[in-house]
Amino acid sequence: SSHLISSLAVLGATLMITACQPSNDSNNKKIPTIGFSVCCEQGLVTTVDEYVNAVEYVANQRGVTLNKQIANEGHSEQDPAMQFNQIKEMIDKGARAVIVVFVSDKNAAEHRAKILEYAEQHNVAIIAGRRAIPKNMLIKFKNTYAIGVSPEILGMQQGKMVADEWKKHPEWDLNEDKKMSFAMLKGPETAEQALLRVKNAINTIRANPQISSELTVNENSGWKREDAKAVVAKWISAGEIDKVEAIVANSDELALGAVDALREANRPLLPIFGMNTSSAGLEAITNNELIGSVLPDAATMGSLSYQVAENLASKQHIDAMLPANYQFRGSKEINVKPIIVTKENISQYK
Repeated sequence: SSHLISSLAVLGATLMITACQPSNDSNNKKIPTIGFSVCCEQGLVTTVDEYVNAVEYVANQRGVTLNKQIANEGHSEQDPAMQFNQIKEMIDKGARAVIVVFVSDKNAAEHRAKILEYAEQHNVAIIAGRRAIPKNMLIKFKNTYAIGVSPEILGMQQGKMVADEWKKHPEWDLNEDKKMSFAMLKGPETAEQALLRVKNAINTIRANPQISSELTVNENSGWKREDAKAVVAKWISAGEIDKVEAIVANSDELALGAVDALREANRPLLPIFGMNTSSAGLEAITNNELIGSVLPDAATMGSLSYQVAENLASKQHIDAMLPANYQFRGSKEINVKPIIVTKENISQYK
């Protein structure tokens, strides 16, 4: 997408300058093999696609071919055992660093530990990208690094956006009780990261000293747009929607499902907030269907992940060529700050 390329162009500039300089023979050595293991094929998760595109974009600029494997190609489910076997094969064939978007299924933890263990034994660096990885794993495995955004920070940014926008719009307070009555569309109850986003969004809204709020309706649904539409349609028919002045959703798809349900019932749209800024979400913000969304900034994560993988594979300092505001500084993870996208700044991300 174009917002991906424009932000890459800016961040890439820092990384590319060095790549374009003529180098003497001693640092003109061929970069060792870098593996790239992705949880799922293109089209399943938008923000994973953007991350993958960003990693590949920077690798192409550097003339490096990544050994890329997808952990559910030809299967309907992401497969943690397949991911372990693919990464083991990459390492056995000489990869010196592997960038990994881990399968996020709740049964994936033991395979994730096996992957980190195998890489550790073979002195290969693992760069966990895009999705958060448990802190205890980073402490346990010295060759494991993480570049992403924590679900807690994503949730906090969403809560901040909701509170800030509510303050600007006194007319949204339909019953004029000086309190925001909001509903939460949570996503599946098995999705651990999603639940952390929800919890932090709700806590951030509640803790905001400048607005008073109450959570009036709160429900899980599947991740699809139709799933959220069915839940909100149920709220409408049960009369629960009449207590609601804003809807906060755990993904843009869920937010758009809420838009569909209100439209179909011929009801005015409430202020609706998304998460994980998809291209459909961006369009909906432009069309005044969504108020805003939170962009995890996959472009920055992807280009940083590639650079760190190259540094570690070729035994350079881990922070070599990273922008000053995104360096490891002693820890083993870089948290990339997500971006709040609303009508005011949307032109930068389309």
